Amino acid sequence: MIKYHIYTSIEEGENLWNTFSPKVELYDDWKFRFTYWNFTKPEICFVVGSENNIPFGLLPLQWNNDGYYEFFGGDFMSYNALFIKEPFEHLKNDFLNQINKPIYLRWMRTPFSHPKLKTTEKSTFFLPVKNFTNLDDYFHNVLSPTRKKQIRKEMRKILKQDTNITFNNFDDLDLLVQLNKKRFGDNSVFNKPYRYEFFKAILKIFDAQIITVTIDGEKVGIGLRIIYNNTLYGINTGVKEGTANVGKFLYLKAIEFAIENKLEKYDALEGAYGWKEEFGFLGRPQYHLDLRN
Repeated sequence: MIKYHIYTSIEEGENLWNTFSPKVELYDDWKFRFTYWNFTKPEICFVVGSENNIPFGLLPLQWNNDGYYEFFGGDFMSYNALFIKEPFEHLKNDFLNQINKPIYLRWMRTPFSHPKLKTTEKSTFFLPVKNFTNLDDYFHNVLSPTRKKQIRKEMRKILKQDTNITFNNFDDLDLLVQLNKKRFGDNSVFNKPYRYEFFKAILKIFDAQIITVTIDGEKVGIGLRIIYNNTLYGINTGVKEGTANVGKFLYLKAIEFAIENKLEKYDALEGAYGWKEEFGFLGRPQYHLDLRN
């Protein structure tokens, strides 16, 4: 007999998450999500399905004060999923039916049959790098001759200046935030509550890197990256306005690092932002399910 049970304690939630999470993506890691949850500690609602008292699936939710349940960790999280084992995947809607309040599920990595399920406007983007031997190999196999020539020209202009690259000056996170806010204004992710505090915390928990580009003695570009499960995640950047191609330079350095360290892929997360597709990144659709009405 199939039964469903709702768990509301964070200790039970941790055990359930670690039981069902595939731990493939950075966003599958309990510590990553718990760190963000822990700033506000919203009510959790973890729905577990079981057959003959043997659990087979988990829908991990938390309450959003705008009046609905969302995936555990909040709207910052990507690659969300209902963790349901075979052969029970067809029961995903039954998990949803256990909730008698509005639900809004965003940034899901796997679709399922539901009349209100929609593909998001923003895909996530990644670049497989395991078969490249160096950056030139990437240029040759991924970029068109015209695009390759243009990027090389842009990078030469940067390197002709007094350009220096430093790693892991973690105090530069503050400057990354300043540059990001100045460039994106109200659209900067760092305007969200506790976003800065979250980034500062994960620097101490995960295999994180800060890369800083200095030109003529001024820090003009900073990137935050995390290595997890043989993948380099490009978490965020801050680039001084008016400094041409510094952002692209940071991205190429990330690609180069991933290749040199024999990683599987470089995941640049959601949104094309005018560069990912031209750099040969592959799109991966994400899905939303809005059950607030």
